[in-house]
Amino acid sequence: MKANKYFYLFLILFCGQICSLVYGQSNDYLKSINKDKLTEFGKNILPQPNKADLFKINGTLNWEYNYGFIPYVASDSGIAQVYRFNGNVNLQTASIPWNVSYNFSNAQFASGITNYINVAFDHHTFNNQLKSLRQKKIDSLNVNINNLETLKEKTNQRKYFYKELLNINNIDEINRLLEDSIEEPQFNDSIAKYNSLNISSHNINSQINLDNTKDELNTKKRNLSSKIFEAEKVIYDLQDKINYLKSLRERVNQLQSSKDKFTHFNKENLLGSVKKFKFGLTNPSLSPLFLNSLSVKGIDFEFEGPIYIALVHGITINNMFRPLNPIENSLSNQQNLFNFFDFGNQNFDKKITAIKFGKGQKNGSHIYLGLLSGTKSGNNSLIGDAQIQSSTITPINDASNYVIELDARLDITKYQFIQVFYDKSFSNQASETNLSYVDGYSKALKNDNANALLVNHKLRIKKLKTTIKSNFRLIETYFNNYGLGFIRSDNLRYSFKTDHQLHKSLKLSFRYKKEQDNLLQMFDYNNILTSAGAQIKLQPIKRLCLTIGYFPVIHELKTISTNSSMLNKNYIGNAVLSYILNNKKMNQVFVGSANTYLLTSDSTTGSYQTFQLSHDLSFNNGVRLTNATQYFIVNNQDGETQNTLLNSRFQFPVSKKSSLQLQGKYSYEINDKSGEWGYGLNFNLKLSQFIGINLSMEKLVQGDFYNSVTDQQTNNFPYYGQFQITNNF
Repeated sequence: MKANKYFYLFLILFCGQICSLVYGQSNDYLKSINKDKLTEFGKNILPQPNKADLFKINGTLNWEYNYGFIPYVASDSGIAQVYRFNGNVNLQTASIPWNVSYNFSNAQFASGITNYINVAFDHHTFNNQLKSLRQKKIDSLNVNINNLETLKEKTNQRKYFYKELLNINNIDEINRLLEDSIEEPQFNDSIAKYNSLNISSHNINSQINLDNTKDELNTKKRNLSSKIFEAEKVIYDLQDKINYLKSLRERVNQLQSSKDKFTHFNKENLLGSVKKFKFGLTNPSLSPLFLNSLSVKGIDFEFEGPIYIALVHGITINNMFRPLNPIENSLSNQQNLFNFFDFGNQNFDKKITAIKFGKGQKNGSHIYLGLLSGTKSGNNSLIGDAQIQSSTITPINDASNYVIELDARLDITKYQFIQVFYDKSFSNQASETNLSYVDGYSKALKNDNANALLVNHKLRIKKLKTTIKSNFRLIETYFNNYGLGFIRSDNLRYSFKTDHQLHKSLKLSFRYKKEQDNLLQMFDYNNILTSAGAQIKLQPIKRLCLTIGYFPVIHELKTISTNSSMLNKNYIGNAVLSYILNNKKMNQVFVGSANTYLLTSDSTTGSYQTFQLSHDLSFNNGVRLTNATQYFIVNNQDGETQNTLLNSRFQFPVSKKSSLQLQGKYSYEINDKSGEWGYGLNFNLKLSQFIGINLSMEKLVQGDFYNSVTDQQTNNFPYYGQFQITNNF
């Protein structure tokens, strides 16, 4: 553990030092402007960073202590204590932004992700800073161009004035006009501001000395001609510099307006093309069949420039939340036929290395190749893999996994694309622990019934305001990938979804999906899952919105030997109505929702209905009142349960630095004709500009925590409290 900490500390310092050295070489472009370097444009596109920007830090740090009945912590007595330290820090070194987040807790309700630290290059902040600096450079160029244009215009006016004097043959008249004329431009003083532009200083006044003596007219005119020549030379030099600055401005504008366009090979474009650079706890997502739905402790890097490169290396961990609810926990150790997730095949505690590279933009036409290798040691079993169907099989001590992917996308038009993912895998056991990478990928290419294919197609019909998405997915029986979490092999699926904007206030959506297993007919049963859905969203006015959805799910279980089948029909419906009313003094939000579930299996049928109505009223002075009413009905093999929960919260400022929230609630069990009161308190105090504390306490009642808290669980100690200290800096 200590070795990992030192490794991450070294990596942070090393990356910070490299970034400082690279970025510290940036100089103001005005100091290096030279016509000979025009082809090298972009090397000094950013100005030298201010000393104040070399190091910045801000963020939020939290410490909290929880005590009482905590539903997600197992405790025989019903009382638990949970400590938690977390924070989010924004760090900037040499104008390179980073984000550091961490969480440490003694709770073990989520294996592997309770304690972590994550350090990430802030791609969005860097590109926003880059955009801002380029805009400042454009503004600076505009000022310089305008000043040079003004100086050129003054010089041009003076040139034509001298030309007019050449047409006069009276020496006294010439002298009088020179004395009464507009003040001559101070070329030395004006051009001195642009010494970095290498403009030669032309002192027109020094070229001729016009005195009040009566020299001969021809001498005067020769001197005037000399002044005209010098003025033309100044105008030429100024125009040359103006043209160069305009070309520079045009190229900066091109960089500013371009999106994901790597126009020049320089450090700004290199850093701007780094879409992701994280180390610590990360959640990489390279493709649905290659690396997806996993938490990894390691490094996650993604670069999208002239070429695309992605690299992930680390140890996979289990990110599945394990609640106390026994029904939900029963899914953790078996294949879930209902939604085709394999909760037993969690693929954690495995070391993986994945690289993906190719040509083209990730969200545009491209072709990529991906290579993944993984190893597993210890007593981790492969229970849940397609080739292992019984939990009684002796766990395999060592195994490795190799996956090859081809990812290709073609943008047919601006509104239509098709993308294909094709993967092959190979998994070896203890007998081949010394298998080389080359041999492993070679066997993956030759492995039968270990293919995976996903085809996505999207079409947008702009005139009809319609979007159609469809996909086809095949995961063969022996496909196994350490880079996927909870996905089930031996599965065929196809689906489509349509969205229709019928009117600016009316949107309609449809979806359909069908999938099945037992592709090689190796088992006596065959599962077919068919789901559909329709959703309508109506928003006649900006403040009012109604959403209604209906989603039937049909599970068919076929027995091949007896040629029989059984249907489990499930129906899900929901509706949400919201209304927002705002004015200068207060804001109001009304929300009403209704949800109904009818779920069937081979032996039982259960129905669940939940109805909720809430009203949130807040004033500009900090006063806030929230009322919510919830009514739910549960009807299953255990009988019928009806419960109503009323919840009211009133928040008001005690002083300029503190606020208090009072909570009252009442839960009533209709069948038993029994009720119980609950209450709560939340106090918030801002001790200083940087430190605040929050103290909260609550008495739990039936209906809290998504209706999963029972009377038996809370009878011992139905209270929950939290103390939190927050530091903002």
